[in-house]
Order: sequence, then structure tokens, then C-alpha cells
Amino acid sequence: MATQSFTTTVDNTPPAASDVQSTNVSGGTVGRLDKGDSFTLTYTSTMDPYSILSGWTGATTDVAVGPVDGGGTTSDYLQVYTAASTPTSLTQIAVGTVYLNSPNYIDAGTYMTFGISSAVPSTMTQNGASITIVLGTPSTTPDTNTTPKAMTWTPSTTAMDIAGNANTATTVTQSGTVRVNF
Repeated sequence: MATQSFTTTVDNTPPAASDVQSTNVSGGTVGRLDKGDSFTLTYTSTMDPYSILSGWTGATTDVAVGPVDGGGTTSDYLQVYTAASTPTSLTQIAVGTVYLNSPNYIDAGTYMTFGISSAVPSTMTQNGASITIVLGTPSTTPDTNTTPKAMTWTPSTTAMDIAGNANTATTVTQSGTVRVNF
């Protein structure tokens, strides 16, 4: 009988949000959510894509983005939904909520989506510890924000890293110089 020894490393460290950034599409209007604009959510470790969207491998997949009017002086925010959603039946994906920290992106009382029932869907792609969402065709024209504000992101606690650790709900603030996003 032979004896063998080995070392095992157990990862019990829960992942967390690390950063959130936006990118304005070339030729787009700064401060307005345009088709082709994107935002990137970065975690402290690589996430299990299946825990974010059932059946997702991390490859580019169609999704829908719903900017939500915060109402009055409250921050507008973004949520990501399955591509199979319809405007009346949205199923949120486990990435959490991105707060734009300005009430000026969506006109008060306006309901809009990016990539639902449109020629160009929104997409989501994973690259290592980052997930990038690119906006598809908007259902209506959004407003233009001119106030520099740092976005904040509160991630979903149902998402897990590849070791099976649940994500923390700790909110992270956009790093770098405060600017007008998108």
C-alpha cells in the first residue's frame, strides 16, 4: 500500500464589488445613455456566470437594460434583465443596481428600456473578474445629464464566485476622477 500526501487550498473569501465604470460610445452624446454606451462591473474575483444568469457561460449574451427614474431629486439607476423579458414582465439578472447619482438621465415619469424588442439588443460579456454591459436600442430618447457624479454599484448577493462563495452586498463607488458618465 502506497501513501500519498497533497496540499489543498480552500477559498472561503467572499467576493465583493471592486469598481464600476462607464464608457461613452464613439460619436455619442456625453451624459446621455446612447446605444453602444457601456458600463463595466468589476468584482474582487472571477464570478460564476451561471450564478448571475442561469445557463450563461460568460460569453456575449443578449440582455435588456432598464434605466429607472428615481423620481424628483432621487438618483436614476440601471438594472439588467433577461433578454426574454418584456416591458411588462422584467426578470432581473443577479448583477445588482448601478446608481447614476443624478436625477437627470431619465425624464420624470418616463419608462424606457434598452434592447427589449428592438433591432439591437443590449449585451453582457464576462472577462475575468469584470462584466461589461453594452446598451442596445433605446425604447425612447433619454435625457442628457450635465452634472459630474461618481456612480455607485450595489451588487447582488445571489451571485457567487467560482469557488461558490456568495458575493457581499457592499456598495462600491466609481474610482477615478468624478465626471459626467456615459
